[in-house]
Amino acid sequence: MIERISLLKKDQLGFVRHLLIAFSLLIIILLTGITGYHIIEGWGFLDSFYMTVISITTVGFREVYPLSSLGKAFTIILILVSLSIVTYFFYAFATILIEGHLLGIYGRMRMEKKINKLNGHYIICGFGRVGEHLCAQIEDIVDFVVIEKEPERVKLAIDKGYFVVEGDATDEEVLINAGIKRAKGAVIAVFSDADSVYIILSARELNPNLYIVARVNDDKAERKLLAAGANKVISPYRIGGLRMANLLIRPNVVDFVELVFHRKSFSFQFTEILVENLDRLPSPVIRESGIRRDKGIFIVAIRKKTGETIYNPPANTTLEVGDLLMAMGEQKNLEELSELLKR
Repeated sequence: MIERISLLKKDQLGFVRHLLIAFSLLIIILLTGITGYHIIEGWGFLDSFYMTVISITTVGFREVYPLSSLGKAFTIILILVSLSIVTYFFYAFATILIEGHLLGIYGRMRMEKKINKLNGHYIICGFGRVGEHLCAQIEDIVDFVVIEKEPERVKLAIDKGYFVVEGDATDEEVLINAGIKRAKGAVIAVFSDADSVYIILSARELNPNLYIVARVNDDKAERKLLAAGANKVISPYRIGGLRMANLLIRPNVVDFVELVFHRKSFSFQFTEILVENLDRLPSPVIRESGIRRDKGIFIVAIRKKTGETIYNPPANTTLEVGDLLMAMGEQKNLEELSELLKR
C-alpha cells in the first residue's frame, strides 16, 4: 500500500490550515443561521437559507418576512460574526497570493503526487557538491528523490527538475515522505559521519532490503557505517586521490574509463546485467549464445550467486540464472540483451 505523504513546508501548511479553518467557520455560520431562523421565526429551509445568505453577504436585500425582536437580535449577531469570518478568510487568501505561496503549494502538491507513485526508485540524502554531481550522472537513468534541508540547495534541486523532499534526512518522517519503504536504494551523501550512521540505521529499519551506499569523510568511521547497515562505503577523498594517481601513471586508461562511464553521448557502455531467464538464448554457453557474435558484447566478468567472480570468462563458460554479468558493448545491444535475459 502506497503511503500518503505531504511535502508542503510548515509555513505553507499554516496558510492552508488558515484557509480551511475560515472555510469551516463559514459553513458553521451558514448552518447556524439556517437553524436559528427556523427555530426563532419558524421559517422553512429556503427562506432561512436566503435570509442567512443576505445577512452574511450584507447585500442589503429586504427581509423575507418581518422579524421579531429576537430575530433582529439574532441577525445583528450573525452579521457581526460572519463579517469577522469573511474578513479572516479573504485575509488568509490574499496573503497566499501576495507572498507567492499559491504556486509553491500547487507545485509541491503535484510533486507529492508524483513521488507517491514512485516505486523501486532511489533516494539521495544530501544535495551538496557530491550529491549534485551524483544526480547529474543518474538523472537520465533512474528515478530518484533528493532529501535536502538547506533552502538554497532545495531551490537549486527543484530548478534542475528533480523530485525534492525538504527536511533533515535524520528524521524518519522525512525518509518516509521520500518513499523509503518503496525505494530500491539510497545514497547517504551528507557531510557528517554521525548523521550518516543515524540515517543508515533509520533507513535499514524502515526498509531491510534497501541497498545503501554511504559517503564517509573520516576513514575511521567506515567500519561504523558498515556496522550500521551500509552495503558500500565510499570516501570521496580516497577516490579522488586514487584517480589522480591513475591519471599520472596511466592517463589513457583513465580517459577511456571516463569516456565509457561518464559520457552520455558515447554509445559504447559498461554495465551489469542480471540473468533471470536463459530460454530466449540459443544456448547458455557463451560461445554458442550469440552474445559476442551477434551483438558484439564482451562479458568482462561474471558474479555468481555464491559470490565468486569469474574474470574474463572462457568461451565455454555456461551461464546460469542468478549470474550477474559485467558487460561492455553498444548501449542499444546491451539493452536488448538485458530484455532477453529478463523473466
